Amino acid sequence: MTFANHIRLISDFSPSRPEIVERMNEYKERGKGKDKKKLAEFPELGPPEGRDLGTAFYDSIYYSVTEKLARENGRRALLVFSDGEDNSSSHDMMTTIEKAQAENVLVYAIRYTEKEHGKLTARNKYGTSVMDRIAKETDGRTSTQRQPIRARIFNRLHRN
Repeated sequence: MTFANHIRLISDFSPSRPEIVERMNEYKERGKGKDKKKLAEFPELGPPEGRDLGTAFYDSIYYSVTEKLARENGRRALLVFSDGEDNSSSHDMMTTIEKAQAENVLVYAIRYTEKEHGKLTARNKYGTSVMDRIAKETDGRTSTQRQPIRARIFNRLHRN
């Protein structure tokens, strides 16, 4: 799943790492070249909403839990790669936490934050505290990484 001003499912549940990597590549290349309809292959989660701003962090967790994980049996966890900042969700932090708790979904928050002049901004610090809180309240964990983590994880998935 990816999120910004829209929440899209890139790959459904799959034990196949190559399949997940392939879908990530397809999403990354969407809309390039002649085939502009590629985006239709990646369904939106949640109700269709016109968000003017960019990041629907809380909604990405909320709709992942309600539309995907709540239907699954067994242990469920959600890995979220983000800076924790939100400026366009229709759900707030507490509603998101309560939904994850109600469905017994652990949220693992992998934070990446770009520093400005070697320091975290107030916005960065707030995003970090949000991710810490969500992980703690859902019995998940947090990890802080540098920005290139996405490339490292993508490469690890591809190798395995």
